[in-house]
Amino acid sequence: MMNSSLSQAEKVAVLSISVALVLLFLSPFLAVIPLLLFLLCCLVAPFCPRWGFFLPIISRGKIGSKAVALTFDDGPSPDSTPFILNLLKTHNFKATFFVIGERAEQYPELIEEILAAGHTIGNHSWKHDNLLMLRSQKTL
Repeated sequence: MMNSSLSQAEKVAVLSISVALVLLFLSPFLAVIPLLLFLLCCLVAPFCPRWGFFLPIISRGKIGSKAVALTFDDGPSPDSTPFILNLLKTHNFKATFFVIGERAEQYPELIEEILAAGHTIGNHSWKHDNLLMLRSQKTL
């Protein structure tokens, strides 16, 4: 029985490997098919964000409301954050800045500017991890 705390991707991976191992006894060619289907799911999943294939989708808002949430990731950056803040102020928009802890520590004045302008700050991890999708859900 599979653990319910596994992501859909992990569940499909376990199933694919299990089926591939069984098929390996019938034909090595057939064993490749479930693995290729899993890879196909991994390639398609980023284009279907509501699927929540890699991680669960957490969303809040009024059902049926027409709204857009503006988010900016991987900052703050002295090259882009002041420009973005100015642009948001010009158009009277609010946004959420998902900051990286190391960069927030490096540019605390930008964090203060973001908050002073009435924007929200979210945690985007301490250090950007390029291998994020290979980490377990528990680690995430």
